[in-house]
Amino acid sequence: MSNAKDRLRARVDSFVSELSDLVRQATMGEIVAAIQNADRPASRASAPAAIAKAGEKRRVAAGTPARGAKAPSAASRTGYRRAPELLGPLMTRVRAYIKGHPGQAVGSIAVSLGTSTRDLSLVLRKLVGEKTILMKGKKRGTRYFPL
Repeated sequence: MSNAKDRLRARVDSFVSELSDLVRQATMGEIVAAIQNADRPASRASAPAAIAKAGEKRRVAAGTPARGAKAPSAASRTGYRRAPELLGPLMTRVRAYIKGHPGQAVGSIAVSLGTSTRDLSLVLRKLVGEKTILMKGKKRGTRYFPL
């Protein structure tokens, strides 16, 4: 039994040693590559895949479109206020949906109505403020009920 334990221990020690060498080599390779590329600006690994796929060039400054791109629409700019005429029909649809489907989360309401959760957030806040619907829960657990 002791012989098997000794052989097992020797194998584990050998594996750990080999693994440590591989990690050390990979780390040194990364360090050398980083030193060689020190004069280049770092790339953003967290850039959205959609932008990378579309081949869109990075914008120079916030709010400045890339060369050849259109300026952002009014709806995509921050601080844009939607007209009440645009909110009215969506508010009516949301109110009717919640009445027929109580207890739904914003994500399922958005999917059912074919709109985005971003567009629904203002509408839902207005309906809660008007006391037309009731909001229960917090954050991702928020559900909406008719009054």
